[in-house]
Amino acid sequence: MLARLAAGDQVNLVALGQSLVVESTAGEYLGQVEPKLAARLIRLMEGGNRYLAAIASQGDDGVTVMVREVYQHPSQAGRPSFPTRAPVGFRAYVKGGVLKYESEVEAEEEDIEEEQYASEWEEMDSMHLQEPLPIDMGSRL
Repeated sequence: MLARLAAGDQVNLVALGQSLVVESTAGEYLGQVEPKLAARLIRLMEGGNRYLAAIASQGDDGVTVMVREVYQHPSQAGRPSFPTRAPVGFRAYVKGGVLKYESEVEAEEEDIEEEQYASEWEEMDSMHLQEPLPIDMGSRL
């Protein structure tokens, strides 16, 4: 039976009690989804979600099936079908020199503002007016 199946072939997921059975489109038994994931998917299927399954690969050790959510019922909104897990033993580490505290950031921003303000005044001091600016008396506010 497995010889007739190839990667990409669609298969069916059938809930039988607490088990989620994988069958070929002809109804032949291929295997079961692991119990923990099966319980979750069965509960979501009963809630209205729909899934497609296909053969991802096959070998001497068995068949690997890929399951995809194709419809999420509004009552299941925000509930992921396949929750992700953090790797065991992984801890984030950030070198202390990378972090800046708020007071340091504010001090840097103040320094930048003071430099900009001083350069504007220097610019204005360097401008020399050779003659008075013309004033238009014709327009009144």
